[in-house]
Amino acid sequence: MRFSRVGSSGLGDNLWGLKSRVGGEETKVTVKDKVWLLSKPICESLGLELVDIEYKKQGKTRHLRVLVDKVGGVSAEDLRALSLELSPLLDLEDFIPQRYTLDVSSPGVERPLNRIEDFERFLGRRAAVSLFEPMGSVKKFEGRISKVLSSDGGFSVVFELSGGEQIDVPFSRIGRARLRWTTEELLSGVARNL
Repeated sequence: MRFSRVGSSGLGDNLWGLKSRVGGEETKVTVKDKVWLLSKPICESLGLELVDIEYKKQGKTRHLRVLVDKVGGVSAEDLRALSLELSPLLDLEDFIPQRYTLDVSSPGVERPLNRIEDFERFLGRRAAVSLFEPMGSVKKFEGRISKVLSSDGGFSVVFELSGGEQIDVPFSRIGRARLRWTTEELLSGVARNL
């Protein structure tokens, strides 16, 4: 389910790398970062969870995709309400250098897991994981999220693989992760109640 609108920008490509000062150092603020900052309070006011922001070129068109969720799933009205609040704000801020299509949609049941909080929320659930670089001979795998650990070195996620072995993956090494469901879980409605 998605709700789309076309946005335009009066900016040229020269603002593609927006800059910000953090702790005295200049850092690059991406379009995704800026859209996240603008979208999050709107989502919270509508009772929605901001899941992900994607900004990609598909064919000749750029797509700004805002993925949102809520317990029990989002409705077309939820998506419409978010789009109606976010679209004028994006037009007013006018920081996106090219014409784009705004897509506001649900991430679906196999939603991405991008933040450590996502792994904590879905403890016990299966995930498909792709690492930035291999750990031993493993770069892609599926496993059940069994623990989230915190240490001075940061966070790690422990996955139980199909053979019962466990792999402890530093969070910083996880490139992509998505929930995975069995047919039985989908048919029983378990995925809808999260």
